[in-house]
Amino acid sequence: MGWAHGTQFEAAVAGAKIEHGCIDLPTTLETIEVPTRLKVIESAIVTYKEVPDAATRLVCDCAITNGAVTIGDVEGVQSTSRFVNYLFVGH
Repeated sequence: MGWAHGTQFEAAVAGAKIEHGCIDLPTTLETIEVPTRLKVIESAIVTYKEVPDAATRLVCDCAITNGAVTIGDVEGVQSTSRFVNYLFVGH
């Protein structure tokens, strides 16, 4: 999965970098890998773009593996609100 221009941005803020965007969590998967240019993620926020239709709980493990971060729903629930907003802060 490559860098999606127009949906992911980064900016320098007080010595840290911020990456944020919106990504589609496919209905066939419980997790998705989001490409990042950060080397370390200190903080992450992930939310559904719309109110989910089921009991869901999104998490980001903040571990970067092969240049990507894994976002998923720990409840394993497939919500029709598949679009996920994310914000990573790190270096």
